Amino acid sequence: ERQDMQKTLEQNRQANGTTEFEVTFPKAFLANPNIYVNVVTSRPDLRSASVKSRTKLGFTGAVYNDSSAGTVVVFWSAITP
Repeated sequence: ERQDMQKTLEQNRQANGTTEFEVTFPKAFLANPNIYVNVVTSRPDLRSASVKSRTKLGFTGAVYNDSSAGTVVVFWSAITP
């Protein structure tokens, strides 16, 4: 079985640092899913996102922002084969 969920997060991020964020899945997975995150930015050299931990119920991610403070859009997808 395969589940695919997507959502866009818009949150204020501090300048020149890393900020964590939490995501709870609308429906629990049967096993820990593979999670893919991307930052929507015109400067990928200054902003990035990563997954720090994951469970069947959600994940903790982090956004690195080496630019001025402001809204950063993170797109994520969680998939199990």
